Amino acid sequence: MDKSSIVRALLDMGIREERMRQALEMIREGKATVWRASEIAGLDYREMLAALRTHNVPFPLSVQDMELELKEITRRK
Repeated sequence: MDKSSIVRALLDMGIREERMRQALEMIREGKATVWRASEIAGLDYREMLAALRTHNVPFPLSVQDMELELKEITRRK
């Protein structure tokens, strides 16, 4: 592997890592859905879900989603 190939590979790796960092941050801040974040990071949806688990980022739920979940839980009791 020549020097230019190594540099190119390192740049590609750095770009992928930065895209992942940005995508995860956008999810944390509520600025992107998991679908959108997966596009930003260059991953498919399932890979993005795995990345959320790996990086300890909770799956984003809206207030409406949480209210529906609470209603469902209390209805079951």
